[in-house]
Amino acid sequence: MYSKTGMTLLITKVVENDLCIACGACIHACPESLITSAYSVSRGAYEVSIPESKGCEGCRKWCEKVCPSVTVNFASQHHSAGITEKELRLGAIRAVKVGYSPSHQFDGVTSSGGVTKALIEGALVRGIPVICLAKDEAGYSAQRIDSVNDTGRIPGSIYHSVSFEKGIELLEKADRPCMVVAIPCVLEGLSKYMAAIDPSLEERIHMRVGLICGWMYSDHSWKSLKYYRKIPGEIRDVRYRGEDKVGRLKIVSDARTYVYSRRTFKGFGEEVQFKASYSRVFNRLRCRLCENHINQFCDIAIGDAWLKKYPGSNDKLSLVVIRTDKGEMELKALEGEGKVILHDGSVRDIVESQSSNLVFGGQARKYSAYRKSEGRFVPRFAFSPGCDEVVVSVYDRYLFAVEEKWRALVRRKSYGSYYCWMYIKLLPQYIRRRIMQVLRLLSGSAK
Repeated sequence: MYSKTGMTLLITKVVENDLCIACGACIHACPESLITSAYSVSRGAYEVSIPESKGCEGCRKWCEKVCPSVTVNFASQHHSAGITEKELRLGAIRAVKVGYSPSHQFDGVTSSGGVTKALIEGALVRGIPVICLAKDEAGYSAQRIDSVNDTGRIPGSIYHSVSFEKGIELLEKADRPCMVVAIPCVLEGLSKYMAAIDPSLEERIHMRVGLICGWMYSDHSWKSLKYYRKIPGEIRDVRYRGEDKVGRLKIVSDARTYVYSRRTFKGFGEEVQFKASYSRVFNRLRCRLCENHINQFCDIAIGDAWLKKYPGSNDKLSLVVIRTDKGEMELKALEGEGKVILHDGSVRDIVESQSSNLVFGGQARKYSAYRKSEGRFVPRFAFSPGCDEVVVSVYDRYLFAVEEKWRALVRRKSYGSYYCWMYIKLLPQYIRRRIMQVLRLLSGSAK
């Protein structure tokens, strides 16, 4: 992972610290084509590989310039003076909407109100290709979609490790402007690649649709659940959500599809199994440190809202953050055709639906400060001088240290040990719930 010159590249620190999110920017930026796509079995995730080579001698380190896990300058997204810290965290905003697509709100595939699906179909109908995650026989990857008939290959939600490495190549080969649909870190990598390597690619982007993202899990999540539930055979696909607010988890093996609720469980043991498999320990570390969950590098950012205060919406809503004139025009066209129904929203809706922690990056900043104090490499997310100031308490340090110890054990597939830990951790909550249920029953009987 180091060049023979003895020079340590920051990109190697990104990979070694589980901060690579397989956006592919460094692969295409390397003038010697030394960087390749890889899969880490221990981390259960896609990343890149950098073999030892003299090719790094004299290089201007283009890989470091484009990597969104080295540094991202969010302040550069704003061109007006006097921006407050909170405004920097929210990104450029022309308008906030909350709404749905009548055709897709309850189609059982889209995770929320279906506005993303409506945007994709609207582009395809007008002959605009879409570059996004899609599934083929090899699995999920960045693919070009040219027909509405192929939208069934696009996942409604996907939380496990995937690679977007082909996205830049597809854009470079595009014969006309494309709509690009991606999560925040992928669009960060694309934007940095265009700024440093090929600004002309901007002409091949019709519009960026940014998905508001909570986090991405490593493949250890579904592997641990496979272990706990004793699912036989090879796993062919893992799908999440679609039906309701939480949605069902579907694990597709050679023999059959296993469907699990993510909200109700048959017993305490099953609850522990699920919550163990989908706890923070199984997140990609880059996601735990991310400070851009609401996707600043796009024309329109879309995420789940599920707010109850908008009449006639049946609560299944998309949060729509319009960031540019281009995004506003696109949505107005869809509204005029009746493809989407939008209500005027507010910044409060962003925070209410996504949580103040994800919007303002409180825990991420604390975790970054903790790792930095321990001498570990962390991304540099530049907002403003006051935006990085956090206080990491002794208790915070303890929680982060415990999480990292369990993260290391999970990477060694110690799923049984982690189950025991989560069982002990969740047992008091379960007992308290049961006591409250009994008290409510007794109170009802007394009446």
